[in-house]
Amino acid sequence: MSWICAEKNDIDMYVDTSTLFAYYIAEQKSATVERIIGSTETTYVSSLTDVEFYSALKKRNRIGQISVEDVQLTHEMYKFHRSENLFEYIELEDLDFKSAELLLKNTTTPLRTLDAIHLGIAKNHLLALFTFDNVLLKAAIELDIQTVNYSG
Repeated sequence: MSWICAEKNDIDMYVDTSTLFAYYIAEQKSATVERIIGSTETTYVSSLTDVEFYSALKKRNRIGQISVEDVQLTHEMYKFHRSENLFEYIELEDLDFKSAELLLKNTTTPLRTLDAIHLGIAKNHLLALFTFDNVLLKAAIELDIQTVNYSG
């Protein structure tokens, strides 16, 4: 198994949208995300994360969980945090997509396209993956991609 403990602060990790969302919108796992991001050397996001995060905010508005103002303020806060280097930014490269395709060939876990790309980014950039998505986590472990152990 490729778990690493995020309590030490010398790791570099890539956060997917499930984790990023819990950082900005209060939910059950928000305190865990804050603790781990706060104790990690470097936290990475990508251009894929940007789009998925904004889409998730808009979806929460459509289903009545957050207001239009909350969408705008949260998205602006995320962009501000990026500009202040709270997160390191990865622009997607062709190699990230090729890595995702190769990972899809080598897993038995049914993955959505964007999840495969998240895995490809983590693998290609040698980053531990921090996710709350159980399918993505299962695939990462199967593919020997380091993951962040967020339990207690």
